[in-house]
Amino acid sequence: MVNVRHENVRLQGEINALRKEIDRYREVAATYKRLQELIQFKNTINWPVLAAQVIGRDPSGWFESVIIDKGKSSGLSVNMPVVDATGVVGRLVSVSSPSE
Repeated sequence: MVNVRHENVRLQGEINALRKEIDRYREVAATYKRLQELIQFKNTINWPVLAAQVIGRDPSGWFESVIIDKGKSSGLSVNMPVVDATGVVGRLVSVSSPSE
């Protein structure tokens, strides 16, 4: 019985490790799908676009706002539209320089 218990603990650890790996693969697949949708979206419009990554979110929950990794030095300005593959999702309400 002792060996069975050790084997069970080892197998449970292996199951947990495999679940984590599956989660990582699912996230990679979801990211790939989002990027494919963005590429298709970009190919359908004739406006200049700039890709940005979300690096922060409003912690208060009062506003549905995010912080992106681009700013004035990338040519962004207040009230520019924010889009994703589904269309317009918002606008820029504040833009800062890298040193701010």
